[in-house]
Amino acid sequence: MELSQLILTRKSKPMYKLFLIIIGCLTIISNAECYQINVGVYQNLPKVFIDENKKPGGFFVDLLEHIAKKEKWQLNYVECNWNNCLNMVEKGELDLFLDVAFSKKREKKFIFNKEVALFSWSRIYRRRKLIINSFIDLSDKTIGILKGSIQMNKIKNITAGYGFKPKYVYFDSFEEMFSSVGNGKVDTIVVNKFIGKENEKKYNMIKTNIALSPTNLHYIIPKRGNKKLLNTIDKYLILLKNDKKSAYYKTLNKWITQKESLIIPFWMYILLFCLLVVIFVIHLFNNHLKKVVKARSEQLANSMNMAFIGMNTSEIIHNLNNPLTSLLTRAEMLLKTYPHDKNVKKLISASNKIKQTIGSILKKTRTNYNESLQETNINDILIEELELFKIRPFFKNEVNLKLELNDIKPVLAVPNHFNQITGNILENAIDSMIGRETRELLIKTSSQNKRVKVEISDTGCGISQNNLNKIFDPLFTTKTYKEGGNKPVGTGLGLYSAKRMIESYRGDISIASSQGKGTTVSFTIPV
Repeated sequence: MELSQLILTRKSKPMYKLFLIIIGCLTIISNAECYQINVGVYQNLPKVFIDENKKPGGFFVDLLEHIAKKEKWQLNYVECNWNNCLNMVEKGELDLFLDVAFSKKREKKFIFNKEVALFSWSRIYRRRKLIINSFIDLSDKTIGILKGSIQMNKIKNITAGYGFKPKYVYFDSFEEMFSSVGNGKVDTIVVNKFIGKENEKKYNMIKTNIALSPTNLHYIIPKRGNKKLLNTIDKYLILLKNDKKSAYYKTLNKWITQKESLIIPFWMYILLFCLLVVIFVIHLFNNHLKKVVKARSEQLANSMNMAFIGMNTSEIIHNLNNPLTSLLTRAEMLLKTYPHDKNVKKLISASNKIKQTIGSILKKTRTNYNESLQETNINDILIEELELFKIRPFFKNEVNLKLELNDIKPVLAVPNHFNQITGNILENAIDSMIGRETRELLIKTSSQNKRVKVEISDTGCGISQNNLNKIFDPLFTTKTYKEGGNKPVGTGLGLYSAKRMIESYRGDISIASSQGKGTTVSFTIPV
């Protein structure tokens, strides 16, 4: 009997139903876009939330439903707290999760859509009757953090950079966090700017001026999830974001407040330059005073001098830290808009260098000072220092730079120590070539017998044999004013401090120089 006859035979109803089921399945398979998607949602108003009627809403939900309607997707929302949602995605129990900040660590567990759905940053809120003006004020405070959030590692890294460890309290939901800071169980919390603004008045929280962690927010799927789902979301995001009248911008206006201006005014660049100069002077001043106090302590036995120096240095740095934090935050936000702008990247790099120096100086004023060691590539340090020297027109336009940086193993060190070592040597080399006919700077790195060797050669004025024996003495300098006077411009501490740091790593440093021809400074460090 033919199939068509079997279908039409009333007595073959079971076979007829089976045939319809098969045809239905084939239809579903042929239309791969029409399927049910399990979507994780949690409470993070106004980006995503569940209302009193158990109905999902918010920016990410509305945007997803617009796409689902076009693609005929069936969305099944699963309510969970933040950390549980992430675990469910990782196990494959959720097909899609939204409002997730990108990080390298998370990229190992999930697949992110490529097009950024929303840009955000975080802010620190405090309880009333508490003064928090900078990161330094967090040293003895209790900080509430959402478990598994992007802010968790960010705030830990920042506070560690300042040399202190606050007490952290972890929460499963924002509601618990807000209640705890509102009733004084924790001193501060770190949350994204959107939900913070929504709940500021309700929970009697006070917004501080400390912003951090600029982030891109995405949709994610499990590692073995349906990549076509994310590709479709990316396709719609690109189309919608290119149309100012699209559903994307209507949803943005509905749920998200007006974005702050990301343009850095010119005065902020001036402020950065001034901060660089002030920090450099403070750093030299601090090293000089430490040497003077050490030399006189055997005779005077006056420990109060060092305490006074540390107190005043901390106060100066504390006052500089607030504008630096604001400057760095604005620069990071600007980079999101202009990700390929070299000037913005240099601005961030210089700001981070100041931040590291501040952290280092603050640590040195504490009696329990102990910087952590980490694997450090000296090639990267040299390139970083050279980028900072490029702000000098003389170096950028008149010095012929030659680099011979070979593959070398990293050394276990405090990176900022080698920033100071190479910075001091490079500054001497560049200064020695001012007014010279030939201006060449050659930098070589190599590996020799389980040691890293660095050679910095210049074609400067050179050093006389009489001065060569005193070049590492503290406070000895050959730098004078351009008019040729005898009053030294240099502090005489650069090579002295570089030698002390290198020797603290069981390394050695040497100088070969010929007056009128140039100088080569070489140092080696064991790996």
